[in-house]
Amino acid sequence: MVFMEILFGPAGIPLSCKGRTILDGIVDTKKLGLDAMEIELLRVGADIGDIDRIKKASKQHNIRLFMHAPYYMNLTGDKAEADKYLGIVKESGVLASRLGAEILVVHLGMYDKNKNQSLENVVSNLRRLRDSFFDRGLKCKIGIETSGKQGLFGSIDEIVTVCKKVKGVIPVINFAHIHARGNGCLKTMEDFQGLFDKMKPLKLKSYYTHFSGVVYKDGDEIDLTPIKKSDLKFDPLAECILKNKYNITIISASPLLEHDAIYMKLILDRVKEKISKKKPEVKKVEKKPGKAAVKKPKKIVKKKKIPKKKPVKPKKPKKHVKKIIKRKPGKKAKPKKMKKKKIKGKIGKKAKPKKMKKKLKKIKKPKKVVKRKKR
Repeated sequence: MVFMEILFGPAGIPLSCKGRTILDGIVDTKKLGLDAMEIELLRVGADIGDIDRIKKASKQHNIRLFMHAPYYMNLTGDKAEADKYLGIVKESGVLASRLGAEILVVHLGMYDKNKNQSLENVVSNLRRLRDSFFDRGLKCKIGIETSGKQGLFGSIDEIVTVCKKVKGVIPVINFAHIHARGNGCLKTMEDFQGLFDKMKPLKLKSYYTHFSGVVYKDGDEIDLTPIKKSDLKFDPLAECILKNKYNITIISASPLLEHDAIYMKLILDRVKEKISKKKPEVKKVEKKPGKAAVKKPKKIVKKKKIPKKKPVKPKKPKKHVKKIIKRKPGKKAKPKKMKKKKIKGKIGKKAKPKKMKKKLKKIKKPKKVVKRKKR
């Protein structure tokens, strides 16, 4: 049996959280029935609270932590240009490791001179960054996010290519960015399946992703929106995840944060119920050719000879022969005399018809009334 792990969480402290600290955010995320939280690091050196207490709370409440490095980055330039940004990523990595965050999400920046040169620079800079993490003993992985604009490095093909060339770096799939960059390319389950198929060569055991609504124009993201106000729907993605049994973490980057994270969780349950009601297709299993079984010779049973019956000849129907009466020539055949029935009775007297005796009803005479004399 394949175990499937699907986690949901907000990108930052939940909006409904009264306390505005990361520690409060972890407690509220658990109360909301969610599983993960991405810490948004706006700048290096920001006060995030007591690191040990945050780490302890995440383990106590079973909330998986991830971290997003400061948004403005540029790792597409040469070594001299990229070094100052690499320094920021390294400091973010130290903080992420201390908190127990599993992945540090990084943007890669704008294209340099051309796309090919930018790809070479990104690969070179990320190799140096990976080696620095290893030397320092930082346990968090480096995740590179897909971009939502044509002028930014980070199409799905570019991200997969970089991950192939730099071992230890993983893709962060932002579905809203890919949808915007592809001018509304993610609409059906097959569209999402094609996206996962592109990542197959990386042989990932789990996927880390962002989801939200998005407004776009001419292949460029304009703004992120709530899921209900966008043409990017979660239902086909949920179907793709369930059919393939992907292990996946989905972070809500929507302006509604935890509300859309809960909404996605409800959609997933609804799609799961629909799939379970469908009748499974029965596949015909082809029998593998094996050793031919030795058949035992059948016993030959001698049949008893049944004596043949002689065929019965059908009887010929009798021919009706007309009798020919011989008579003398010139004489006519006398007609047959009809015999009269004899009626019994006296000679000369006609038989009288029997009289029917009518039964007459006796009329009762009225009784005489005798008047008594007065005395």
